[in-house]
Amino acid sequence: MTHHLSRSLVLWLSVMLAMCIVGCASSTPTLVVLTLAPALVPTTAPTMQPDDVIATKVAITQTAIGIDAAVAATLTAAAPVPTLIPTPLSTLTLIPTSPPRPTSVPLLPTPELAEPAQGGVYQSPITFQWRGSPGTGQSYQVIAYHLVSGYVHQSGPLTSLAWTTDLPAEKFGEWRWKVCVIRSGTTVATSAEGMFWFDPFPNKPTPPGPTVPPAPTTEGYPP
Repeated sequence: MTHHLSRSLVLWLSVMLAMCIVGCASSTPTLVVLTLAPALVPTTAPTMQPDDVIATKVAITQTAIGIDAAVAATLTAAAPVPTLIPTPLSTLTLIPTSPPRPTSVPLLPTPELAEPAQGGVYQSPITFQWRGSPGTGQSYQVIAYHLVSGYVHQSGPLTSLAWTTDLPAEKFGEWRWKVCVIRSGTTVATSAEGMFWFDPFPNKPTPPGPTVPPAPTTEGYPP
């Protein structure tokens, strides 16, 4: 305010000096109109009451919050939204596990019967013969049985292709027989069944008949 008053005073003094110079130089009176610029009076800010200060602070805070929310919304809208692509889970392929198979045992060819011939008549000793090819760890066994009584006559393990034995004389009649392939105590192959007749006494003599006395002669004496 003091600065503005000093300028007005200087201006007024300048005008008065000019009037004196002009009046002294000419006899004709001169009218000087002095227009003073209005002094700029600083406007005093209104005094704010405490409630007004609090309301202003709240309004400013709310405005700032609104601006922050708007800026955040703008940034959120402008920011690229990540696309979530689900990662496919690897497909588990269930392969059924088959139980372990037992080790197959190579089977021998089925033995072929040779002797006794089918339906033949035999007596002791009887030789059983067959055709075959035993492998490592394998053996043969001959099994014969009396058809009527069920009596069984068999051999032990054999590696040859023949077995000779005697049959009980009282077991005459029809017999059946077969040859088995044995491995580790188990039968792995069996031949077809053969048949023969057992006659322990093929050459048995016919017993003599009763003695007939001679017929008497007419004299009463034998001739």
